[in-house]
Amino acid sequence: MILVEHGPGGGPALFAAPRMVIAAWTRAEVRPALAKAEAARAAGAWLAGYVAYEVGYALEPRLA
Repeated sequence: MILVEHGPGGGPALFAAPRMVIAAWTRAEVRPALAKAEAARAAGAWLAGYVAYEVGYALEPRLA
């Protein structure tokens, strides 16, 4: 469950039953997962979750 302060409608929202889960377990999965999240957002979905700090290693070539 994820509780956000400013959800749909402007007030607090509890996200308890996801329509889908987007996960990336390897470096190669990071960009496709972010693209999938962006496509869902562009289609009007609300996104709730987190991206771990370590994802930076997959996004910044100097850290590879």
